[in-house]
Amino acid sequence: MPIIQVGNGTPVIGPVENTVTFPALLSISWWQVAVAVWLAGMIVFLAYHVVKHSRFIKMAGRWSENITNEKTLALLESQKTEMGISKQIKSPKA
Repeated sequence: MPIIQVGNGTPVIGPVENTVTFPALLSISWWQVAVAVWLAGMIVFLAYHVVKHSRFIKMAGRWSENITNEKTLALLESQKTEMGISKQIKSPKA
């Protein structure tokens, strides 16, 4: 038989019922469950897209080539001027 201690520390020997209550579990409402499911889904969604984006950036850097064609470089410079971009655009390998 199991021994159970009462609040004042005295041991009580006797049968113990196998019923366990979860009052905290019963107090969770449906909207709290919905919010938890939504939040878990958003975390999975964001983690998936962060991994995919980092793989894309890595692949773009690996397969990119420097531009040497003068016409293409002149077109890039004219587009930068038209859009008001003054900073140099870095290649993914840089």
